[in-house]
Amino acid sequence: MSEDLVRFLRARLDEDEQTARRATEGPWTAEVSSETGHCVIPSDAQSTREYVARTQLYAAAFDAEHIARHDPARVLREVEAWRAVLDFVETVEGSWHFLQLMDPLARVWRDHPDFNPAWLDA
Repeated sequence: MSEDLVRFLRARLDEDEQTARRATEGPWTAEVSSETGHCVIPSDAQSTREYVARTQLYAAAFDAEHIARHDPARVLREVEAWRAVLDFVETVEGSWHFLQLMDPLARVWRDHPDFNPAWLDA
């Protein structure tokens, strides 16, 4: 079971990395303008018309800030960090540390169609 879970987690990290690498390079900034409203722009944009995302719902300012905080550069750093954690976790498989680390890692992707609920609290 643990090998399946580690394989599942590595596949999700690969997907996150691929998506981040295809996206407009970061860092991104949340901005507001009379022309575009609340939007997220790359740091090298010349105007808010060069947005990568535009938010229009009730929490538009907060949505834009959230999107900007999770730009591709940050996602790539997070993928690298999670891979390092998985590398460590695999060295302590079968120990208390393994179980303590794997459960919270698995919960991140519990809404993925390939997720196996048996992995939680196993």
